[in-house]
Amino acid sequence: MEAKLSAIEQSAQVSLYRAEPHSSDGVPCYIATTPGTRQICNNPFVAGIRYTELLEDSCAATLRSLSKLRAVDLKEDETSVLHILRGGINFGLRQAIGKAFGWNNHASAYISAQRSRKSPDSEDWIITESDYKKIHLKKRNSIVFGDVVATGTSLEFALKRLTEAAKSGAAQIESLIYFTIGSPRSHEILANISSEIKKQNP
Repeated sequence: MEAKLSAIEQSAQVSLYRAEPHSSDGVPCYIATTPGTRQICNNPFVAGIRYTELLEDSCAATLRSLSKLRAVDLKEDETSVLHILRGGINFGLRQAIGKAFGWNNHASAYISAQRSRKSPDSEDWIITESDYKKIHLKKRNSIVFGDVVATGTSLEFALKRLTEAAKSGAAQIESLIYFTIGSPRSHEILANISSEIKKQNP
């Protein structure tokens, strides 16, 4: 997807850009940069708890900005954080949402999706550990999640599990809000899942 970036918010806390034009798949794409994400991306010695704290604060600042600009519309009793184990726990999104909106009662869901190489081919991956799943969905759901993406194997697996759970439980997914440090493959996966969700819930 070729796009130019249009600045829509610039402050000390976060600079936010929208990819223009939005792709034909209807999935809006935003690029956020914060003091924390710049440290993470430019300093290889940022690790451990410091890494997680910086990413959590960055996600909180981004959520506040997106909400102020009406790019997202979340409600506490309909919002659930999907934790894709293990990459997704880096983002601290449950706490980030609490910091952004002062919420305490938003829900959590968990899916394990550990990938492993199937063959010497660098593109050939499978999910080897997927035993843990705890997904409780309400009637209407806004799902907030994050993942550090290389191949997208874990992301695709987790989102398929999520949509299966929604279908079997007659739950409606209103929106997906996704944070990533990763490859363009993320957008392709989100577009495919978005299309499936729209078929389930026109």
